[in-house]
Amino acid sequence: MAGSAYIVMMVSEMNSEASMLRKQRLSFLLKRFRKQWSIYYRSSYGKVGFYILVFFLIVTVLSPVLVQHNPFFYIAPTEDTFAGEQLFQTTVPYATTSSSGTVYAPAASVLATQGAYVNYLSSPNGTIYAIGLGATPLTSTGSVFTLKHGSSASTMFPIQVFPLADVQKFLTSSTLSFNNYVLSGFSNGSVNLSEVSWSSKLDIVGQGIPIVVSNESARVNGTLLMSPVSNSIAQTEDAPTGAPFDNYQLSVNAGLEPALVFAVSSNATGYYLTEFSAVPLRHIWSVKLPYTVAPSEPVFTGGEIGIGNSGYSTSTRVMIAQGSSMMSFSPADGKMLWMSNTTSAVNTNLGIYVPFGYDLSSSSTNMAFAAMNGSNSVVGFYFSNGSQVPIYTTQSAPTGIISSNGISGFPSSFVIQTADKAYVLNGPEKLISGGIISLPTTRGAFDRSPNFDSSSASAFLVSSAGLIVSISTQPSAHPIRWVSSISPAPGALSQPVIFRDANTGLTAITILTDSGHLYAYATIGVDLNPLPPTLKTPSGAIYLLGTNQYGNDVFSQWVASFYNDWIVGLSVAIGTIFLSIIVGMYIGYTTGFKSTVVETVTLVVFLMPGLPLLIVVASILGATFANLILILIVLGWPFTTFTLIGVVKSIKSRSFIEAAKVSGAGTMQILRRHMLPNMTPLLAYLTAVSVGGAVISISTLQFLGIGSLTIETWGAMLNVIYSNYFAVVNAWWLVYPPAIAVTMFVFAFIFVSRGLDEVVNPRIRSR
Repeated sequence: MAGSAYIVMMVSEMNSEASMLRKQRLSFLLKRFRKQWSIYYRSSYGKVGFYILVFFLIVTVLSPVLVQHNPFFYIAPTEDTFAGEQLFQTTVPYATTSSSGTVYAPAASVLATQGAYVNYLSSPNGTIYAIGLGATPLTSTGSVFTLKHGSSASTMFPIQVFPLADVQKFLTSSTLSFNNYVLSGFSNGSVNLSEVSWSSKLDIVGQGIPIVVSNESARVNGTLLMSPVSNSIAQTEDAPTGAPFDNYQLSVNAGLEPALVFAVSSNATGYYLTEFSAVPLRHIWSVKLPYTVAPSEPVFTGGEIGIGNSGYSTSTRVMIAQGSSMMSFSPADGKMLWMSNTTSAVNTNLGIYVPFGYDLSSSSTNMAFAAMNGSNSVVGFYFSNGSQVPIYTTQSAPTGIISSNGISGFPSSFVIQTADKAYVLNGPEKLISGGIISLPTTRGAFDRSPNFDSSSASAFLVSSAGLIVSISTQPSAHPIRWVSSISPAPGALSQPVIFRDANTGLTAITILTDSGHLYAYATIGVDLNPLPPTLKTPSGAIYLLGTNQYGNDVFSQWVASFYNDWIVGLSVAIGTIFLSIIVGMYIGYTTGFKSTVVETVTLVVFLMPGLPLLIVVASILGATFANLILILIVLGWPFTTFTLIGVVKSIKSRSFIEAAKVSGAGTMQILRRHMLPNMTPLLAYLTAVSVGGAVISISTLQFLGIGSLTIETWGAMLNVIYSNYFAVVNAWWLVYPPAIAVTMFVFAFIFVSRGLDEVVNPRIRSR
């Protein structure tokens, strides 16, 4: 028992001594580290390198938080990176705002296949202008032609421009020929219709300047409440294929549909709907509306070219809303065909909406649409009998309705606009995928009536302070196609008007501001990438370093590159040092044929041109992330190896190595216990140098396009200099951040290596 106790005591004392030795060794190492750190920190180079690396480490650790978007798969939404191409901006010489603060929208009508040559503008004082669009020298962009002079005696409502077919040419030669007419109305009850032609004797559209060749005038019994309307519709995107005929009596006698005009007026006895023939402008009938509240603007539906004069087709009618009722009247005699009562009042300010093309279609499945006051709902009314169909209930009051063109049935695309959203449907109560679109409201609410471009299937919405938004009416991950801002922001502006521009051949929109500025934009947006750094975008996204030419977030790519460049640098440095230690010790410590062969191979690799070798090997093996690291390790070890060979041979000749051999130490023990510790300071220095070299190498490969550009590194970002210099000239943010980062990263390790050199080499500390 005594012997056992003695053994336990001895083991305990030995463990205690071992523990004390470990503590002493740890204390010694800590003191040595503090001393070496003090020497390192006194080095200006070492201090600067240290703080730069601390910054890089902090950004790398925080990169998952700092990266806002996927570096390569995120593409900035089109609402941020696309804008309408401004075709022109011009100033018209008159006040455009009515007493109510409303800016009258431009008007357009396309008679020629190539498009419109002018836009028409009207002012509250009765003046009507044509504004040249630049398609001919005589209609240069912004040129102003006064079609009709006004006066301040009565306020004129916004004009309507539309084509009418020439009945005499049709009857004599079966040729459909069209002329534009301007319909206007004044608050004093006057209704006017002017035929617009061209000054050329050939009477060809676009030849000469626009002029008025005839005027018709009539009056309503009382005060006119709103713009009169026609049963013809403005042709703005394509030359007309059909329209009512211009001479009422000849049209009726020939069984053709005549042009008609409808006006809403009031007097002491109530509200009236009046019909006129268009050419000449003569009263046909008036009907008193049943209620004592202001009605909506009337709409004409279901007209057909070629119908008989014994009464219009059964689906042809005039619709008007008043109070909580929708009414339909026969254009033949003004007889009420049906009345459809609603649960709440129809929004008569927004009016009745009839899709383009449905005006002239007699399909029993067609309907008109109206918003209801108070309920935020839109309801459809069938032309034939007034049956109601719930369309959709929005979160706030509708401010506009627009749809695609068509012939029958529900429109393929139907848009309800509110102050801050757009709802896109393809059927009653049927939103398309992603059909609720949040609109950018940084510049006011969207309270102007929208418009629709059939060529791009886009709706165009305008905010109160001049933000133009194009939205797709088809399912899309980015439904907002482009956003443009009118600058400076207008006090008021009109709704957008669609037309085909004969000058450019493009479908375009025009908008008029209260200051008399007329803006024209192509309906197809232009790519703004690369975007400059910005903190404010229509989508609300932040691009601290802008976007590149593909719409990727440069800041996210830049931050994500910190991690990968660290991985490349450390992996290549560690791999290179590990391989160099093995080869360098083998060559430096051993002798013989094998050692000579290995040294010769190392020398051959070392003497080969580095960059061409990198390119060839990367092309053969493939430029994956792992392959790039492996290639840089395999091709980067000779320099470090030759440095270590000399050190190993120097250490080998020292007396403590001979002493170790005499004491019976084996080769591996000598290398591990004596060689490696004496090389540690140099290995730290070489590791620091290798990290910077590795980052430079992979950056060079990616800069030249050899390395994979889908790996987030600063070199991949710098490839734009090689592949698209034009983008670099116009977008400094594509180059400066990665160039500065890779430069500072490499310099940081150079500075660190210089600081380490001062630790291990006392001779240079005083320099």
